[in-house]
Amino acid sequence: TIQAMRTYKFRLKSTNISKLSGMASAVNFVWNYCNDTSMQYLDKYGKWLSGYDLDYLTVGCSKDLLINAQTIQAITHEYATRRKEYKKRKLSWRSKERSLGLVPLKASSTKIKGDSITYKNLTFRFWYSRKIEGKIKVGSFSQDAKGNWYVSFVCDVPRIDRVKDNREVGIDLGLKTLATLSDGNKIDRENARPHKVLDFIF
Repeated sequence: TIQAMRTYKFRLKSTNISKLSGMASAVNFVWNYCNDTSMQYLDKYGKWLSGYDLDYLTVGCSKDLLINAQTIQAITHEYATRRKEYKKRKLSWRSKERSLGLVPLKASSTKIKGDSITYKNLTFRFWYSRKIEGKIKVGSFSQDAKGNWYVSFVCDVPRIDRVKDNREVGIDLGLKTLATLSDGNKIDRENARPHKVLDFIF
């Protein structure tokens, strides 16, 4: 079966949400360490550090930070990928003032049950507005410009191929229903609300 990726995004409730700012600061710290260390290594040896090199240099630091080892690995590999993609000596520095809060997650380091997710022995509840389908691969806690926090899950789901159909269907827009098709089917307004999804981007 051909797989596709689907992202689900839910807004977090207030439970333990204050802890996320400290976690986001730890993420910024690791990112900036990768940036600084990579520049020094490049200047001294003329080579780029890989994600695996950065993994080795950050081993054990999770004991002193609010994030776990899997999150740190996600940061180091994301940094190495972006540096290679943009072919720059250094990337932008991350700070609380310049960057929105972000904490990358791996499925192996979280426990999801119903409308809650547990990370680093902390449970965060979210507005479970849509059933999560497929196998969760990665995810993230992320903050918007208004300071609201969200949790996103990137899942492996079976790809549904579209069936080609040459039939023509007319649409009549209405008030009680969103639309009525020429074949008699109706689209209710409640069923037509789009679910927002975002890809996991550092």
